[in-house]
Amino acid sequence: MSVEAPVKKFAIKDYKSDLHNDWCPGCLTPDTRIAMADGGWKAIADVAVDDRVIGHDGKAHRVTEVMSHWHPSPLHRLTVIGGRAVDLTDDHPVLVVRHADSVAEWTPAREVHAGDLIVRPMAASRIEREL
Repeated sequence: MSVEAPVKKFAIKDYKSDLHNDWCPGCLTPDTRIAMADGGWKAIADVAVDDRVIGHDGKAHRVTEVMSHWHPSPLHRLTVIGGRAVDLTDDHPVLVVRHADSVAEWTPAREVHAGDLIVRPMAASRIEREL
């Protein structure tokens, strides 16, 4: 995104952690797909205030604000098995499990490596239907 790009709603933040707090430390591209509480997906650029999204905890969260801003960091592409990819800034937090017996930890995108397991949001009710 260039400095001259038009301002569009761009990122959501419905959870807090040391890496992801009141100021969004990282960005996603506008076409990044977001898991919605109704079971569908939406490009983050189309997510609006009062939409309900699935957070990292598998629960629905109401979007309270959207934002757009220029971010000076380079983009990193994380590609998972199956070929799906997400482009995000190097400081964007990613919930990662490094070893099968370890807990998930928020990790800046620049520190995610091949072989890491990335946690993907999925509603608890959806998980129950798939089992």
